[in-house]
Amino acid sequence: MKFRMKMALAMLVLVTAAYSLGCSLVIAQSHKSALQSEKERALGAYRIAVTAVGLVNGMDTHRSLSNISATLRGLAPGSGWQYVSLRGGEGAIFEYGDRDGLDLASETEQGHSLCVISREDRRYILVSGELEANGRTVSLSALTDISGIYRVRDGQIKTCRRVFCVLFFLCGTGAWLISWWLTRPLSKMSSAAKKIAGGDLGQRVAVASRDELGDLARDFSKMAEKLQENVGAIREEAQRREQFMASFAHELKTPMTSVIGYADLIRTDALDRRETMEAANYIFSEGKRLESLSLKLLELIMAREEQVSLVPTDMERLVAATVNRLRPVYREQGVDIKCRTAPGSWRVDGDLISSLLINLADNARKAMEGSGNIYIVLDWPENACRLRVLDNGRGMPPEVLGRLTEAFYRVDKSRSRAQGGVGLGLALCDKIARLHNGKIEFDSRVDNGTCVTVTLGGENGES
Repeated sequence: MKFRMKMALAMLVLVTAAYSLGCSLVIAQSHKSALQSEKERALGAYRIAVTAVGLVNGMDTHRSLSNISATLRGLAPGSGWQYVSLRGGEGAIFEYGDRDGLDLASETEQGHSLCVISREDRRYILVSGELEANGRTVSLSALTDISGIYRVRDGQIKTCRRVFCVLFFLCGTGAWLISWWLTRPLSKMSSAAKKIAGGDLGQRVAVASRDELGDLARDFSKMAEKLQENVGAIREEAQRREQFMASFAHELKTPMTSVIGYADLIRTDALDRRETMEAANYIFSEGKRLESLSLKLLELIMAREEQVSLVPTDMERLVAATVNRLRPVYREQGVDIKCRTAPGSWRVDGDLISSLLINLADNARKAMEGSGNIYIVLDWPENACRLRVLDNGRGMPPEVLGRLTEAFYRVDKSRSRAQGGVGLGLALCDKIARLHNGKIEFDSRVDNGTCVTVTLGGENGES
């Protein structure tokens, strides 16, 4: 059974119970009041008759019985009695009206002063008592028909039943419509959830109400939006992993093919010394490429562990020490590397930052046709530590800047392979920057050099 049907039935049960209880209480109270009024009226008429009989008996004791009978005959029409009798020890002295086959003597003998008598579908009030008349004790009984108030009660019950049937239909229809209107947001959310489960992550629930269901619908839409973002991120990550594995397999294929081919050539063919040395040189160079690839992968995996220890570090000294390590090697290749730094301390992992600078400087060196200049600049914008690596190399077109941090991506694949590049340096730099709550940005123009900016977030080393 659906929730809206349960809600409608619950409302209908409550309305039905309230109406039935209300009608029962009203009819019962009305009937009780009417019955009490009839009893009081019958008792009042009886007392009047007793008083009249006493007066007549006191005025004429010799003819009191005949006068009492005449008095009762005169009072009967106005008192509403259906039947009245005066009885003595020898039997009935006076009777008036129709007792409807009731045995009033047996009722009187039970000693009831006032009682309600039932006969089939009729009801009566019997008032009886004893009094002194003409020197002896007689019994006066008065019977009043009160079937009318029971008929009124039965009529009220029938009317309530008719009204109940109409009310049941109207309230049932109204309860269903109200429950449908109230649970419509739930139906929308259920439909949206089914579509989301089917793969349509763009489903949202538009509900204008400001009640709890409206809040639930808005929270559902936020959840669906977040789910769509997370699934999109997972898909992108899966695509990057697939691309990474494909690129990795491709990077392994070329050197392994060369190594296997030249090793097989040395193993199977009789080569002179020059040919053997040439084959060995190919095997050595390709082996070095595989070693470089494995080391870069190891650095990238270790950086992804995100287990870094950030300690206050003198950034000026760190940058200067890194440049001094690189300067002799670069000078042999005709590349002059310089630095311009401002003093300051920052919370970093020194080894990772040094690796970041080495990779950026290495990429800058590979971007030069021959000799050139590399500048490493350290400055301190507001609430950040900024490192910039500039070169006057050949530069890059704008359309490739967004892909530079992808693993194994190279702008010039043939030149990069010739220089020993594996396309993981910038991916490693991007990861190191993220570990320091920072970011890496590129600005480059073809034939006009490149500027790589690394902005580190976090805290000042002196705080």
